[in-house]
Amino acid sequence: NFGGGDMEIPLQNEIGIVWLGDDLYKIMGLKTPVESFKKFYRTPSEEELKAASGKAEEKITDDKNISKDTKDTAVDMAKGMAAGVNYTDVSGFGDAASWDARDHNLIILIGDKTFKVRAYVSADNETNKALAMQLATEVLAKCK
Repeated sequence: NFGGGDMEIPLQNEIGIVWLGDDLYKIMGLKTPVESFKKFYRTPSEEELKAASGKAEEKITDDKNISKDTKDTAVDMAKGMAAGVNYTDVSGFGDAASWDARDHNLIILIGDKTFKVRAYVSADNETNKALAMQLATEVLAKCK
């Protein structure tokens, strides 16, 4: 979903490490990296999404230098990006890990850094998740 409309994208096999380093989870600012990671990489409730959308709309509405069309487009894009967010905790990897079903990434926290393993080879979420976990296991074994 992009800008309020659906796009059909053909399935392309994607496998590999797609991120290594600092991460946005740190904006949560909790006591430990694990707490911040778990707060950031989780599926928000419907109420949380509505509250965030309301705050964003309020903030953008206050800016008099942005046209109504631009504001409406920005709000629609933000809602589209939030749609379908789906994280689940995964145990056994690093200090914490989460599976991002929408983007097909296994995000793993080690210390205060993360890496993401993408596995998108099937329309079946569990197949992708299992492959990402297998690849992460191999990467972590080589790092010991």
